[in-house]
Amino acid sequence: MVTKVVITKMSMVMEEATIVEWLKNEGDTVEKGEPIVEILTEKETVELEAPASGVLLKILAEEAMELPIDAVIALIGDPNEPLPDLESLVTALPQEASVVEIESPTETPPSLKPEFAHQEAITSTDLVEEHTKRIIASPRAKKLATERGIDLNYITGTGLRGRIVERDVEAFLSLMVSEGPKIKEERKFFGIQKMTAKKVTESYQTIPQLTHVMEIDVTNIMNYRTKLAEEKGMKISYTAFLVKAVAESLVKHPILNSTLSGDIIKIYEDVNIGVAIATQDGLVVPVVHKASTKPIESISTEIKSLIKKAREKKLRSNDFMQRTFTVSNLGMYGIEFFTAIINPPEAAILSVGRMAEKPVVINGGIHIRSMMYLSLTYDHRIIDGAPAAAFLQTLRELLENPNEVAW
Repeated sequence: MVTKVVITKMSMVMEEATIVEWLKNEGDTVEKGEPIVEILTEKETVELEAPASGVLLKILAEEAMELPIDAVIALIGDPNEPLPDLESLVTALPQEASVVEIESPTETPPSLKPEFAHQEAITSTDLVEEHTKRIIASPRAKKLATERGIDLNYITGTGLRGRIVERDVEAFLSLMVSEGPKIKEERKFFGIQKMTAKKVTESYQTIPQLTHVMEIDVTNIMNYRTKLAEEKGMKISYTAFLVKAVAESLVKHPILNSTLSGDIIKIYEDVNIGVAIATQDGLVVPVVHKASTKPIESISTEIKSLIKKAREKKLRSNDFMQRTFTVSNLGMYGIEFFTAIINPPEAAILSVGRMAEKPVVINGGIHIRSMMYLSLTYDHRIIDGAPAAAFLQTLRELLENPNEVAW
């Protein structure tokens, strides 16, 4: 029996996935539960496991293809079994089903260089009509070709079954450029970086975002951290203190731990804090689940584990699921303060700057204190300025008075 390998839904906001890399080749033997392909969901790369044991008979979706939930991407079965109708499976893919009809030109456009004159669009014989040639092209490829005035008849597709994909149009354009600055390096805009760009663009265009900035005194929390390390023999990260303090503040100000769904504001019961981590492949945001219920030592250990897994590319889908709020700390890079973009469907995100000693006036006297900026960016559709300010005020009280907090 032939088993279909399909894109499965891995989070509540997942709508599509991109094929990153096939871990197995056609003809390889696979075991049920064995990773066979890496896919990119909203912002993370995860491994999709074989739903059955057998031979990887056919790969239907190539790397870099963007596919919806339940799309069939491969077939597993016995090598002697007859394959189902591959044409119907391939044309069921969204880009594959998108076909543009273009009349065959009678002569080579003079604007094209001679080296392109011999290229013909690859088509299936059943797609060729007497006077019209159908060209299989992805929506992105068609859009780019239209914007740049490119005739798809003169581009050879490298996608599945000769489909023209965006990279084919980009390659064609690069060959047509005769002048320009010298290029040192080219990198594919792909994977986590591309998915992050899509999400932040969507967020910035659809969510009215407002930011409050507050400077807080972190001298006491620094001293408390040193004291805790001496007493328990454990070095707690500053990010752990931030996550714990944010979680406690969200319990007191639950409107910031919410999302807008249509006409309904949904306030989450659990406080699940996402921690932004920079990797070589881009930004990832794994989650500390139920952070308000965990002691500071557990949170610190968990964050260190997530950072290690992120940099070793070992994060899994459950490490990203059910995030309700995000903390992004760039203080270790010397950044004074910054404003981050909200991660949908969350309602807010906290940006954290560096700790720096400054002269501060206290009771008429000048003192040197360690200060830090916090920037809260929030969805102004559901959160007003006063509740956002109250949240920051609570957060400051917790961090400036650590001896009064049950960490």
